[in-house]
Amino acid sequence: MASVFLSYARDDAKKARPIALALEAAGHSVWWDLHVRGGAQFSKVIEEALKAADVVLVLWSADAIESPWVRDEAAAGRDSGRLVPATIDGTEPPLGFRQFQTIDLSRWKGRGRSAELEELKAAVDTFADSKRDPISAKATRSRRALGGPLLFGLGALVIVALAVGLFILRPWSRFGSSITTVTIAASDDTPSSRAAARDLIVKLGALQTSQLGSIRLAGADEKRGDSDLRMEVGVAPGNPANHASLILKDGSRGTILWSRGFEQPSQQLEDLKQQLAFTSATTLECLLDQRSSGTRLSPEAATSYLNACAQLSEFLNSDPTAAVRMLSAVVQQAPGFKRAWAKLLLAERETTGVAFNGGRPPALALSAFRKHIAEAKRLDPRMPEVTLAEASLLEASDLPGALALIEPLASRHSDDPYVLAAYANVLGKVGRLGDQAEAASKAVRLDPLSPSLRNDFISALAYAGAFDAAQRELREAERLWPGTATVQDARFRFHLRYGDPKIARAIFEQQTDSTGGRAIQLFLDARIEPTRANIQAVLDRVRERLANMENPSAGIGFAVQAYAQFAGKEQVLNLLLNWPKTSDLILLSDVYFRPHLRDTRRDPRFMRVAQRIGLIKYWQQSGRWPDFCFEPGMPYDCKAEAAKLK
Repeated sequence: MASVFLSYARDDAKKARPIALALEAAGHSVWWDLHVRGGAQFSKVIEEALKAADVVLVLWSADAIESPWVRDEAAAGRDSGRLVPATIDGTEPPLGFRQFQTIDLSRWKGRGRSAELEELKAAVDTFADSKRDPISAKATRSRRALGGPLLFGLGALVIVALAVGLFILRPWSRFGSSITTVTIAASDDTPSSRAAARDLIVKLGALQTSQLGSIRLAGADEKRGDSDLRMEVGVAPGNPANHASLILKDGSRGTILWSRGFEQPSQQLEDLKQQLAFTSATTLECLLDQRSSGTRLSPEAATSYLNACAQLSEFLNSDPTAAVRMLSAVVQQAPGFKRAWAKLLLAERETTGVAFNGGRPPALALSAFRKHIAEAKRLDPRMPEVTLAEASLLEASDLPGALALIEPLASRHSDDPYVLAAYANVLGKVGRLGDQAEAASKAVRLDPLSPSLRNDFISALAYAGAFDAAQRELREAERLWPGTATVQDARFRFHLRYGDPKIARAIFEQQTDSTGGRAIQLFLDARIEPTRANIQAVLDRVRERLANMENPSAGIGFAVQAYAQFAGKEQVLNLLLNWPKTSDLILLSDVYFRPHLRDTRRDPRFMRVAQRIGLIKYWQQSGRWPDFCFEPGMPYDCKAEAAKLK
């Protein structure tokens, strides 16, 4: 098996996918779906993945030859003797790459076999063979280099060094180069569990996540003493649901380190297998956190860390209270464990946030949060999570202060997905939606195992009006993490306002504790059938809630968006300009830049709302004006209008 780095232009993704799948079906691992096309240089993830690959397969096209990223990736493959070039639309490679025989895949439609596809597989197989027999492979490549080569160079020794074990998740992680052997085995002797174990090996090998360190995946036929860890998987098909379990054990002693059960409807067995793969990968990542730090935890603390770590990965947008309790116990037992402190601070940012607490953070939780920030800062003042935590304690109105802390942090830690996620969140609050989507995208590419980060990315795309892209990311999230609460939340929120309201209605009716209750039901009725009666019903309900709610602040966000969608800008502006509590309006700042408030923003009176909540001061002082100010046909000049306000 060879590790293939697939280089292609982003617009060619549909043509790249069947090629990647064909190579995976042939037993190779393909790194391609984590590409990030942005910035002035390679991201750290792409650069290290490129270095670690056995083969650099370049798909030349009219778009690819214009892409500086594709050219750089191709040059890296050429200069290290790992290049396999192909054309997918008949385009000739650019100068500097025409001396290599290029495989013509332009006539292959993505299905079935073809001579050209077999030629491509054979070329990649050459590198796989070199891992088994480096001397003969080197000689073969030398002969080809002398006579019109398809492949060239002397990279065999490097490739041999990378060929360790049955499968390798490539060592492009922050955890170092030591190899951890993980045996994947069935937890029982049933055919379904044995098949699930085989499937899990393949899926873990194909994930190629940048978050995992170097892991050697082995089958169950290896002796227990040869394995550092043992992951046992069991699947029991049934009707109406399939059931499964994962158990992580110490490889030598056989003690259980972590376990979890799963359930999916009977017709979604493949979804269940995918969920097992991502959860096991996340859990292994968490364990590597601990082992790479050299931290010794008690069995109870180790189990708590794994449970909290996995929970935060899946449910960061839900209730992390239990994770906070577990991580607090872990750092108490191991006060030098930095990764546990980092995860604790991230979780506490959620539990003490005003959104999580309906505008009133609990005093005890805030006190504990401040204490933990101080302790983590003494351990490592440069820990990025410390700065994120300090930024979350600023007044909600201090958006300039938050950006002053987080923007340079995002520059220094551009490879930290949670720093980028926090940066994206603040950018959305000041109307920089393009930058928000870019930061959220980078966060997802850096940590593709996190449903919560993809949830944030889906929201950022939707808020920027990129509905098709948001739906694509949502479908990918549903495929990767079927049934998780975070993905269900993303699905509901997208379809509530931008997608299919019937899907949102079905999700809403399945929820036993639906926030908003009758108002959301009426809102969806009006979207499904926008009759005058249905629209009037939702508007009447909104006004009734604002007049009679014990805490009207909790209902203003829904009111603003309902008015924008069904009543028009006059009612939105009247509400915002006359609402008595400025603090409520500040908390809603990201709402003002969403698609349904476009007409509101194009009215110059909106600048008075922006002035009221301090946004104009930020825009003027920073010189970073919001995206809507540059929209085509904007009826007023933002800077000139802002200058009129005192």
